Amino acid sequence: MDTQSTNLNDSSFSPAISTPAEALLLLDRPICHIKKIIQIELTEHTYLPKVLSPRSDWVASVATPAFLAFKEKYQIGQKGIDDFLTIGTGSGIDALAAIEVLTPKHITITDLHKSVVDTAIKNIRTNTSTLNSIEIDGFVGNLATPLLQIDRKYDLIYENLPNIPLIDGVDLFEGQNSSSFIQPTEKDLPETVKTDLLELHYMFLNQAHNLLKNNGRILCSIGSRVPIKSILEMVKQANYIPNIRLYTWKIQSEPAEVVGSYAEHQRRGLGPFHFYPIEILENTFSGLSSKAATANAFEIEQKLKPYAIDAETSIALVNKGKRLGHTVIVVEATLPNNS
Repeated sequence: MDTQSTNLNDSSFSPAISTPAEALLLLDRPICHIKKIIQIELTEHTYLPKVLSPRSDWVASVATPAFLAFKEKYQIGQKGIDDFLTIGTGSGIDALAAIEVLTPKHITITDLHKSVVDTAIKNIRTNTSTLNSIEIDGFVGNLATPLLQIDRKYDLIYENLPNIPLIDGVDLFEGQNSSSFIQPTEKDLPETVKTDLLELHYMFLNQAHNLLKNNGRILCSIGSRVPIKSILEMVKQANYIPNIRLYTWKIQSEPAEVVGSYAEHQRRGLGPFHFYPIEILENTFSGLSSKAATANAFEIEQKLKPYAIDAETSIALVNKGKRLGHTVIVVEATLPNNS
């Protein structure tokens, strides 16, 4: 369990991308708390942000609007929140989005790889406005494990954990496998959680009970390739009260890898897992504000149902060059005594 720190004057910083913050976060207001030009350094384990295709990018299309919805729901003003935690941060852009929208005083990030944590902290410090004083901690480890022994509780935890167990023979610590995870060995996982490939979300929620302050909440960001009802039930099985905080869609990034993995697990009897033609998603969500889409999540799911394509059919289409997408749900998980 290592806390990482980074020197702002580190001359080794060599950004992989340099882009306007508005393009990275898709905010419709001036940038206030982070630098207007964002410079991001990557490691071999982190994906390049999809700056040229925001609908393919998790932060632009999911994390930022989820933080905005959370801010509006709880009327978080300029004072912001005190303690924010992001699990599996990758490049740290999700933390930058939280800084811009929620202005936390303290941020904790985690990831499986020390190099990723080191680089993410560097990215956060490099791209945060000098007018802001933010305490940043970084921990290396799986899920909540490195946090269970520290004396810190959080107002908001954000998790965007992978759904896909690694296919046999693939090494999690080699290259970009952040969309996958090692199959858990817990024997008490609910069968439906395993069938729907929601294991990591469930396991993290079970670990995180003692990480929340009174009135603290967790935002679970999940590609909803299974029914909304199944995802909400998973949150309930982990002893939380679920509320839909965001319902949206994104273009499937790394489609050969991701759709192919879902297809393989579907062949093994899990799922089924569904994708949609991009034009159907665009038309279905067209004209709906983020708030309206979220309020009508179940109705939208029903409208999309005739166009759902199972994973095995989807990978055949991907291999022919067809671009597909999927819906995304951000579920706010609240402990019963915090609701």
